[in-house]
Amino acid sequence: MLLDRLNLTLRQGDPWCGRSPKPGQTLEECSSLSPEAVYQEAVRTLLRIAFLQLAGSPLSPDQLSWQGLQHRQAIIAGCHTRRRDNTSAPLFAIKPAGCFHHLPFSDAESAELCRLLGPRDDRQDAALLLGSLVEESLAFSIQCASSSHDASAAAYELCASDARGASGSHYTPADLTAEVLQHAIQAYEAGQPHEAGPHRELPLVGDIACGGGAFLVEACRQLADRLMEHHELSELAARRIAARQLFGVDRNPLAVEAARLAVWLCVGDPRLPLDYFADNIGCGDSLLGDAFTRSASPPALPDRPRFDWPEVFPSIAARGGFDLIVGNPPFLGGRKIRSTLGRDYLDWLTSDLCPGASGNADLCAFFFRRSAELLRPGGVLGLVATNTISQGDTRETGLAPMLREGSIFRAETQRTWPGSATVQVSLVWYRRESKSPATASTDDQPAMLDGRPARRISSFLTTGDFEQKPDRLVENLELSYQGSIVLGLGFVLTHDQASDLIGRNPRNAQALRPYLTGENLNKHPQQAPGRWVINFFDWPLDHATAPEDYQGPVAADFPDLLSIVETKVRPQRTRLRPNGDYVLRRPLPQRWWIYADKRPQLYSRIAGLPRVLCKTRHSPHWAFEFVQPGVVFQESLAVFASDDIGLWGALSSGLHEVWSRQLGSTLGEGLRYSATDCFDTFALPPLEPIRSAASALHQARRAMLDANQVGLSQVCRRLHSESDNREDICQLRQLYVDLDQAVAAAYGWSDLNVERALDATGFHLAAETQTEILRRLFALNQERAAKGKRGR
Repeated sequence: MLLDRLNLTLRQGDPWCGRSPKPGQTLEECSSLSPEAVYQEAVRTLLRIAFLQLAGSPLSPDQLSWQGLQHRQAIIAGCHTRRRDNTSAPLFAIKPAGCFHHLPFSDAESAELCRLLGPRDDRQDAALLLGSLVEESLAFSIQCASSSHDASAAAYELCASDARGASGSHYTPADLTAEVLQHAIQAYEAGQPHEAGPHRELPLVGDIACGGGAFLVEACRQLADRLMEHHELSELAARRIAARQLFGVDRNPLAVEAARLAVWLCVGDPRLPLDYFADNIGCGDSLLGDAFTRSASPPALPDRPRFDWPEVFPSIAARGGFDLIVGNPPFLGGRKIRSTLGRDYLDWLTSDLCPGASGNADLCAFFFRRSAELLRPGGVLGLVATNTISQGDTRETGLAPMLREGSIFRAETQRTWPGSATVQVSLVWYRRESKSPATASTDDQPAMLDGRPARRISSFLTTGDFEQKPDRLVENLELSYQGSIVLGLGFVLTHDQASDLIGRNPRNAQALRPYLTGENLNKHPQQAPGRWVINFFDWPLDHATAPEDYQGPVAADFPDLLSIVETKVRPQRTRLRPNGDYVLRRPLPQRWWIYADKRPQLYSRIAGLPRVLCKTRHSPHWAFEFVQPGVVFQESLAVFASDDIGLWGALSSGLHEVWSRQLGSTLGEGLRYSATDCFDTFALPPLEPIRSAASALHQARRAMLDANQVGLSQVCRRLHSESDNREDICQLRQLYVDLDQAVAAAYGWSDLNVERALDATGFHLAAETQTEILRRLFALNQERAAKGKRGR
């Protein structure tokens, strides 16, 4: 990171064309530029310095001035561009808008800049560093310093920004861009007529969210290397590739300019004008506007200019699309699209760009669809994606429809993003079907999934033909529930607070309940609640507002508890927008003393049961357990209205885990267990034949919890630890295998090999077994769903 080493020492009078503050006047009152505009000018200045330093004509710290920049600029490129209005190279306009009277860096920062931005022997390294500064700049902004009345003090200070998260942008590391390009180019070449030598056709490469140009720079290097194999000079090869084969688009004008200059640096020919590649890298929103094969009428949206592909890149349109599209499109959860980019933009995506698509799909799914649409028949995609690309609504919006017109020939389902252990991505390579007889067949080449050959890769990024979403089964409905959505921390009490309230008035116990959370279930040895919660069920507020014939309790009958909720919950529930409307949906503000979702059906179904079955919905651990009723279950829990050890065994088995990991979604490295997707669709086996094996496993695990006073999470970690071979855990592993065998036999699948292997990834069923389990369970789901429909 470079920007976080600088303080951006912007002093009063610098960025607003000489107007110094009058006595008593604040910085913002004086300035003609907003802090955001000042920051953009500072970033442009930094990019200008970086380019000149990296281009091979470095300045010393005492030369970092406007005059020094303009002098070095003249050395690099004659201080001109092909376009006289300079609009294609705003970084190098003679006097940028809102320019600073002096550069916004202290002497120490100037020295640090010169050290970090020294010339690079590797042109590609220099180009990638320049491009990375744009994405890095999104992580910061500036705000007025607290001492802005002091003319000798810095007027602004650097602070963290959520602009990178809001845009979904991430600069891709060089080794990852190299891997994506390598496999994409190899796949393209495998599908071409095998013409050797320098006359073979090179691919037209696009990146529809190019950012600072990381993928374009890597494509230039790899394709130029192929030309150099046939004795073409390095500079000439890179220049030919960059001018004829590489195309990019981004909605951020600063990123577009950086990408153009990054490609210029990569080519390494100082005789070229700075905007030599401007026609190949355009500015606009790739998802708004006409594609090569269809026209569209997107809404006019501020700050999101439309990009009409046939108009800007007519040569690509004449060929029917790109040969390769590579990149790392933005990740932005579906619900954030509406709040960040607006309702009109989301409506365009789901009704015009991808008709019928879910509004909950991640933004990257729409980039996948647009990329596939911009490919010519036989073209290849190589894209980095959020790991939800193969899950839920994002899968149904992106990969699932793409497979109707092509195939995934290579994928990596999960990789930790460099520098962030909590961010998991997927890598996907896809080929659009070719209708040309001249295209070489690749049918005899197996797909590769996570480094292993696969007959076919599905939209779930699993091996096999499993594509269709399974049906919810009528026999499973009304068995599983999500816990209560309380919506208000003011409802929650410590054990001591609850005891004190009951001691003050024993009647308060009627509206107080233990509060069981997902953390309690996974970490407490007895799965005991750690807190209490106020619960007014669905009672009226008071007798005055109660229905005329209502005879039950009301919240006002418990003044101690109602006072707490009124003080701590009501202000949050009744927040207003600037226009006077409530922030929260109806009836949450009007019924502020009631939970957002009480789950009355759940508590009605489990009434009278001696125990109920639970699982934490978001967890890396596969663990179900019985708990005592009489509590309020937190929304983080899936609750099953059953006390049957046979159901515990069916759900705890490896067969149900394989099904759930296929149909659920991920949260970091953990599983998001959705009862609707994972349980309601699961064809249960007969429970009687598995009760014995289930009881043996449950008793052994309970003994470990009690003897060691540890929670389910700790037992699960030991179960999957390759280095833990103590006797108790080895016995537990065998009991899991015994359970899987009993469950398979109950289905009538005694031929299924459910032995598990223990390795660095855990204690799991073989990949081939998992594929066969999915095939059989899906067939059983369809059979039972058909019977259920006939029986209605």
